[in-house]
Amino acid sequence: MILGIWDTIGEFAGYFYDFLDSALGFIWEWPGIYAVFVVAIVVGVISVSGQYFLVNQEKLKRIRRETSEYQKRLMQAQKTGTKKELRKLETQKKKAQQQQSEMMGMTMRPMFLTFIPIIIFFGWVRAQPAAVELVIDLPFTLPYFGDTLGWLGWYLLCSFFFSQALRKILDMA
Repeated sequence: MILGIWDTIGEFAGYFYDFLDSALGFIWEWPGIYAVFVVAIVVGVISVSGQYFLVNQEKLKRIRRETSEYQKRLMQAQKTGTKKELRKLETQKKKAQQQQSEMMGMTMRPMFLTFIPIIIFFGWVRAQPAAVELVIDLPFTLPYFGDTLGWLGWYLLCSFFFSQALRKILDMA
């Protein structure tokens, strides 16, 4: 039973790999550093687009602003020891928790929708010899990681900066 499920998943992923080979396979003819950079851009666009189109950005910004304001007021009241303000904030605590829950749900929904395609994409990248052989020598040493990055480390670095820049351009929350 379980083996049959894995076979089905493997066959399904194979269709995606064939599609990715025909659409983006040419990037693996380039040096691995550039190919993985393109992968980071493609995955970043997919991920950020999912969040941009599936999340009400204005509502998310409003909720973040309100919860941030609540947290600041709470910290200030705790610091000064103002009992009246603490009691007032205690009555608002449930609303703040509900808003945080709503905010988390809003940001998680697109992640669930983009997770499977991205995992398939990573499987495709991992199967590419240019990615597996990629080692980047850093001009500095990172704690716990040393002075080299493999394809995944390079991808994470590129993806982080590209995704943040794209979020800024789109004025996302």
